[in-house]
Amino acid sequence: MLNLIKLFRCSMCLFFGIAFGGVVVSVSGQSTKTGGDSSQGTVWVNNSILEEAPYVNAEKVENRGIIEAATPDNVPFYFFNTKYFTNSGTINIRKDFEYSTFKTENQGVDFEPKKAKVFHNHSTGKIVSITDEFSTGSVKINAESIINKGLISAENAGVLDVVGDNVNLVRGGLEIKSGPGFDHPNGLDEFGQPLYWGYN
Repeated sequence: MLNLIKLFRCSMCLFFGIAFGGVVVSVSGQSTKTGGDSSQGTVWVNNSILEEAPYVNAEKVENRGIIEAATPDNVPFYFFNTKYFTNSGTINIRKDFEYSTFKTENQGVDFEPKKAKVFHNHSTGKIVSITDEFSTGSVKINAESIINKGLISAENAGVLDVVGDNVNLVRGGLEIKSGPGFDHPNGLDEFGQPLYWGYN
């Protein structure tokens, strides 16, 4: 009975916190979305481990967990109608990631994306394009304000494309990993360290 009362009190606090505080509350292990059916004013928060690419249609997106997303060739992983993106978790993309504002209009998608408002990758945030050493993967970011204090990474044949009006990369990392060469098939030098860019 005592546990039931504690559960009821916790549920009521959560309910009143959402109803009166206007706060986005997300339970660990779940992804939640607040707001109406249209994307305007909506928030999508991930606190869990997602092993498939989620369909996200929200104005504000926050990733605190892990997203494992695989995309077919020439189709990037992206969010719909997102203007504000914050990442403090990990996004592992099997190929391409593109952050811009892809608007949905009349049951379709505008494939000429507009510049988003904000991209913020916190110090704990990682966005990694994962491919084999012979394939090209990419991370493309197009926003008015870009802050990267975490890691944005692609394999040796990858592409990093960061375009913004106000770009802050202080204390952040942009990485193109070294790959195999004729003399170094595993991408490491004689001492087991990764090769530097342009060296093989």
